[in-house]
Amino acid sequence: MRAIHTLILVAAMTTLATAQAPAPIAKVELSVRNAPSTGLLIPPGDPVFRYLGAVVQPFGDAFPRKNFVNTHLMITSKNNEPPYSVEFQVRGSEFEIVELGNKGKIRISVNGAPITEVLQATPPDGGIYLRKVQFRSAALRTIRLDVANYAFGGLRVMSGTTVTAPNTARQPRAMFVGDSYTEGGTGAAASFTAYPATVGRLMNWEVWNSGVGGTGYTRGGPSGRVRLSERLERDVIAHRPDIVLLAYGHNDSDPGSELDREARNVVRRLKVSLPATRIIMVGPFSEQTPPPAHIPLVRDILKSVADDEGLLWVDPIDWITGNKRTGSPGNAIDYIQDDYVHPTQKGHDYIGQRLAQEIRARW
Repeated sequence: MRAIHTLILVAAMTTLATAQAPAPIAKVELSVRNAPSTGLLIPPGDPVFRYLGAVVQPFGDAFPRKNFVNTHLMITSKNNEPPYSVEFQVRGSEFEIVELGNKGKIRISVNGAPITEVLQATPPDGGIYLRKVQFRSAALRTIRLDVANYAFGGLRVMSGTTVTAPNTARQPRAMFVGDSYTEGGTGAAASFTAYPATVGRLMNWEVWNSGVGGTGYTRGGPSGRVRLSERLERDVIAHRPDIVLLAYGHNDSDPGSELDREARNVVRRLKVSLPATRIIMVGPFSEQTPPPAHIPLVRDILKSVADDEGLLWVDPIDWITGNKRTGSPGNAIDYIQDDYVHPTQKGHDYIGQRLAQEIRARW
């Protein structure tokens, strides 16, 4: 039997934002710090909540952090709090999300439609807040919270409102393992809009983003980050994904026997530990045409590994055309940032669509 809760809430509110969307959302309000409330709490560990995209655990040992969950240390890197999602169903006209003010970000979707495209920020002061979502009418709705660096404390609901677990089957768990292109940028929130999110939506996959900027098969990146083979067990194998997509190579600037050896080692370890998992190998992305000199060499080595190991291989080396730095005509003008290396949001959308097309054609 699915867990069902009917609870009561009274709270002081100040308006944060009002949004209109295809889903019947009236407004979202954020309470004052430590606003009083009544009624029972649906804690974050309750089975009505389905967590996606990462492993969650208590945010701390002492009050109030012990009453909240967040992601910690799933990815061996400086960015050790990867984004995650929470799904549940609500029948009623409103509910409140309990959150801790730790500069996290949240995007709320109802029946698949986001209330706002932009992630909303939580206060930075460490206080407890209630984020109230009000509908125009009472109905059964599926809710999804996409959050980053966010401490989730469960829900409070009005009398007569019920909260249940999602009634949909879990999607295949797809782990995207790569560098800054996969990570989406320097902030965890960017992972929600990086190319893996688009691939997941088009392929109907549950996306786990395990991108670590500056790293590769042979390169460990900045301090605190490691090459893939050193984090493979903890960050990938331990989470038993159904699909692993390897998207490395841009940072492997010294292609040769070490790259071949490291890539084969990773693939063979995945095959032994996850024999039922589908492995996709994506060649290095390039921010321009012609690509930097090392990129075709890396591509050729990785393609050889993919062919020998029987992997689904995708080569994106010519997806970005032109050169934004020099002004050479092509899509790089729109798809590459002013750092001349990383994709813009349009670039991420384009890469995700192209990658999903390539995968689907051979899936």
